[in-house]
Amino acid sequence: HLTANVKNRLRYILASVREMDRQPILDDLSERIFRITIKKDLFTESFSGVGVPGCFNPRGLHREMPYVHATEANAGLIQIFAPKGNQVANAVVLYMNKGAYVYAGYNGTGYNMDRLFAQALIKLTEFVPAVMITPSSAGFDSLKNIAVRRKIKISKPPTIFSSQYVDYGEVDQAGNITLEEDFYVITKLAKP
Repeated sequence: HLTANVKNRLRYILASVREMDRQPILDDLSERIFRITIKKDLFTESFSGVGVPGCFNPRGLHREMPYVHATEANAGLIQIFAPKGNQVANAVVLYMNKGAYVYAGYNGTGYNMDRLFAQALIKLTEFVPAVMITPSSAGFDSLKNIAVRRKIKISKPPTIFSSQYVDYGEVDQAGNITLEEDFYVITKLAKP
């Protein structure tokens, strides 16, 4: 049986997903400048659910995860901010020896953020051996044609918290996240 609090949180999440689905993604919106960051910033990452739909939202089912990722040295977020400084989109990035894996992007605007995520990931290839994506990853549509398919098994150990939530992958009792996939791999040699 679910508690009243969990039921309310689930209702809120479903309502925000329905609202996000109703929001048009239009290419003819007026031009707007966004700021994209990929950096370790405890405070900014801890509040990454604010203003962005999904389970990291302050009323979301996994609202603890922004803080968990903020405290980890081997995880972070791509964050996209509107001109006024408020965060409007984000995606989780896991860092491992073989490179970085990028989860789905969450977007609280009517703008298509795929190209912005892709630009951030191309820049990230300057700092990691490779960026690994799947069809559900942020930036996938803009990067799939320059990526090379490669079967890879990657894992990320926990740095502080052994209790981990992931949209994709396996988490063992020690908190290790393992992903094995025919990834789309981008390196710094790839040109969009």
